[in-house]
Amino acid sequence: MLASLEGLSLDEGRYFTPSPKTDGISLTQYHHWDISFKYYIKDSIEYIVHKFYYNSDGDDETIAHDRFMKCILVFETNTEKEEFKHFVANNWGNKPKYNKNIWMPYFRKIEGYNIEVLKEEFFNSQILQKMLVEFRNIK
Repeated sequence: MLASLEGLSLDEGRYFTPSPKTDGISLTQYHHWDISFKYYIKDSIEYIVHKFYYNSDGDDETIAHDRFMKCILVFETNTEKEEFKHFVANNWGNKPKYNKNIWMPYFRKIEGYNIEVLKEEFFNSQILQKMLVEFRNIK
């Protein structure tokens, strides 16, 4: 066995991909994540398999893929990810500048889930996407 990966089946099975990794950013000295995010690193086995499974020919699969990737950060290297985390920690106070034009989908209530937390995580993922673009532009 070369690798063992967890996977996600999205949009009622129309799209399958390996689970992205999770990391977070502490904004205080308490070392807990104030902001968490999902990510791939381009040379990782997860990302390579993700690219392998994706077939852009199917409309349903493409829609599910594109929606999923709007919430996932993709880094060139682990070093870039760590540098980005420092950038975010130093610039999170400017969060309102990234709030413009963020589309929020409808979140239906699901028993056992705090929908407000899910909404906040989605919103933060959109801000992090915008911050990643800015980070790369000034790098």
